Amino acid sequence: MKGVHFGGPTVCEACHKMIWGFTGKQGKKCFNCKTSVHHECVSKLQDDCGFGIRWPIQTPHEFKHASLIGPTFCSVCRDLIGPGNGMRCHTCRLIAHTTCFAEVEDTCVSYSNDRPLVDGQKQLHHWVQGQGVSSDSCSSCKDRVSFNGHFGGYRCHWCQAHACSSKCLVEVNKANKGNCSMGPLGSLRLRPVDVQLHSSDDSSKWEISSPPLKNYSPIIAFVNPGSGGQMGEIVIKELSRLLNPRQVFNLKKGGPVPGLKFIQRHPTISWSILACGGDGTVAWVLQEIDKMTFTKTPPVAVLPLGTGNDFSRAFGCGSGFGDKKELKPLLTSLVHAKETTVDRWTMTLTPSPSLSLSSSPSSLASSLDHVEESQTSSPPSDSPPSSSSDTPPASASEDSPPPRPLSAAPKKIIINNYMSIGTDAKIAVKFHHHRNEHPELYNGQLTNLMWYAKFGTEDIFSKQKPISEILTLKVDDKPITLPKKLVVLLLVNLPSCYGGQYLWLDEKSALSDKIPQGPLRVNDGLIEVVGASSAAHLAQLQSGLVSPVIIAQGKTIDISLLVKHAMQVDGEPWVQPSSSIRIEHKTKSAVLYTSSAHATVKANVK
Repeated sequence: MKGVHFGGPTVCEACHKMIWGFTGKQGKKCFNCKTSVHHECVSKLQDDCGFGIRWPIQTPHEFKHASLIGPTFCSVCRDLIGPGNGMRCHTCRLIAHTTCFAEVEDTCVSYSNDRPLVDGQKQLHHWVQGQGVSSDSCSSCKDRVSFNGHFGGYRCHWCQAHACSSKCLVEVNKANKGNCSMGPLGSLRLRPVDVQLHSSDDSSKWEISSPPLKNYSPIIAFVNPGSGGQMGEIVIKELSRLLNPRQVFNLKKGGPVPGLKFIQRHPTISWSILACGGDGTVAWVLQEIDKMTFTKTPPVAVLPLGTGNDFSRAFGCGSGFGDKKELKPLLTSLVHAKETTVDRWTMTLTPSPSLSLSSSPSSLASSLDHVEESQTSSPPSDSPPSSSSDTPPASASEDSPPPRPLSAAPKKIIINNYMSIGTDAKIAVKFHHHRNEHPELYNGQLTNLMWYAKFGTEDIFSKQKPISEILTLKVDDKPITLPKKLVVLLLVNLPSCYGGQYLWLDEKSALSDKIPQGPLRVNDGLIEVVGASSAAHLAQLQSGLVSPVIIAQGKTIDISLLVKHAMQVDGEPWVQPSSSIRIEHKTKSAVLYTSSAHATVKANVK
């Protein structure tokens, strides 16, 4: 250490008090580790500053301009950072001057191990300067460690619960006393010490060892970057910081398959999945899971980036996503999430033999094919397709194959949440046709809802054709006489529809002897059939002001669609020609639900 003159406010890293004086050499500074102290405090420090041994794996920082609140000191020169003159590492949160950050060594958080993997290895703390609160005490000497904008000590990036004073840091590292629990999210994270990369881009060449942790259930996150007004890219970066970049998969780069194969290769680990997107993204992930075989099928949770987000609402994962600060609370809730199953249904559409192929077949085939393919082969944008004859589907590209001709061959579509025929589907068709034509007018969840309300209001004042003139209905092979006033027929699988509305009987009514139908359950092998009597009634349903018309519950539903009409499945609308439609149970899929899940989900978990 050498005596120096400090040109600005400086704090002693041994006693945590200011170093005063206007002239001369007020204190001493180590030009390796940059530690600054009073002359009289030098004896309190260890002889070995530990320069170069604190971080065994060299990882570059990712610095970005930052708005700093309160007095903040540079990690390089230890001087006060003035307004607009600070940089912060996005990953480890280290702070430096804009003129100093280039001098920071590559000491950022590493998410993998460069040594041979051994089961049961210890994950050491990763100490970051100045990331704590004034009440922290050193995990070694138990002395108070002050973090009031200066560098009196260090805090672990991973667990955020352990602090270490400057004088103890070297001793802790040398003695390997820094075994880290990985903090509140530890059970969801892939520990860096357990990950070895032979190729950073090819997940098939990553190796994972089993950690000695209880209740360990790491998450694999699938993110649709086009969801949530392009919030997906922000989610990818933040999840990579909070978890491990090797746990986060961009759905535009190969879809869910690479991540699911990664899970398959490590069957001894109890994996779970986080689908980040709207209901269409959830459907896509679930369908890819159906195609693969697992020792234990990973349950799926949802980060809601769509507009309605009914799947997420039902299982307590939230109604929407507005800010990256919401990610950590959601992940924390998943630590204590429980597993259940949810029914999923297959809808088979068989066009009537009498259908004339001369009436705009390409438009209808394009709409129907897009719904099927969006769940199987390409990432949905959470923007359902247009049913207009002169507008291609939202996800179509210039080199997309031409629409297949309409034939009598059955089409199969998976229902996760709901299916409807009638006024609501017609409104959805208008909405998505307009969004495809004017995407610049749809830049977020709020504006989407406002446009949807506009098209819905227009339909309130137009004459609606009764459902009884459009279709006939059978439930479990029994004909059902539909009320003549109905303008919407709706099949409901989850306790959340139309952006959070519960469209079934409450528990008290369901147990009444006067009503044969039972309560709605997500895994009872039954689907609920309800209706709306007018566009105004539909608007009230969507606002939660009234109850639907209760029709039936059943294991199989048969619908004869007599005329061409708008219909939708899980928010994906199109125009369907006259057809025979059969809905039957497909499978039960594993999902996670939190303490905020709908009461019907928690009431009868199977």
